[in-house]
Amino acid sequence: MEKINVYNLEGKKKGFIDKPRIFNIKPRLDIIQIANVVSQSKNKQIQGRDKRAGLRNTAEGWGTGHGVSRLIKVISGDLVIKDLNGLIVFLILINLFLGPGIEPNI
Repeated sequence: MEKINVYNLEGKKKGFIDKPRIFNIKPRLDIIQIANVVSQSKNKQIQGRDKRAGLRNTAEGWGTGHGVSRLIKVISGDLVIKDLNGLIVFLILINLFLGPGIEPNI
């Protein structure tokens, strides 16, 4: 058996011990790799892609050729509301025609 030096806290040799037999075994790297993959796989989460991602909204773009910016316009029935000011004007007109206290279903 091979002898190994033992040192004290000051770093001076204190004695010898026999080398344990476990250190004579050559490691199998394939088994170590499998164990590592198994232990790390629990931290991973599958990535599921949603086919409808980004398509579930109530807005459409006009594209080019209308002389306005290509921002998304909110669509409410047949009426296209371009911005917040248009929405406020629309709600005021609805209140005038339907009467106060009636909320439009937008």
